[in-house]
Amino acid sequence: MSRRLSRRRLGRWLRGELDQASLLGLGVEARADLLWQAYRRLEAGQVAQAERLYQLIDTLWPGDASARLGLGACRQALGDLAGAEAAYGLALTDRPDDAYALANRAEVRLLTSRPEAARADLEAARAWLARADGPADLRERVEALWALADGEGSPGGFPDAR
Repeated sequence: MSRRLSRRRLGRWLRGELDQASLLGLGVEARADLLWQAYRRLEAGQVAQAERLYQLIDTLWPGDASARLGLGACRQALGDLAGAEAAYGLALTDRPDDAYALANRAEVRLLTSRPEAARADLEAARAWLARADGPADLRERVEALWALADGEGSPGGFPDAR
């Protein structure tokens, strides 16, 4: 099998029928591997390297919410709060109920002294977590951020899931 770029595939890409990754012959396995490599670097504190990988993924697979969420985390860690908020916003255009993106954007909004906007994101995250019985660590994080947004803490938490 030739690794050369076929004229037919190039033509399909030029007509907008293929994304960049497909043009280059990259499949979902490559995307998953790149996401894993980016995540590992972010967790290891290699934030600049992780950011470059997340940017590559977003370029090759435009609109990838996971890449945009990771890109937001990198930018937040690097102190680029405006860039982080923008990346989380883009992730939410693809997955509006993503509680991680909502919580992360709420944190950025708290860091930039906008508690009302943060509360709106946290209310949406709480609603999703109540419906989906989301992970306990995320629920705790959302509640901690809610307490910060409230300025004094918030009793009550999530409604009973019956």
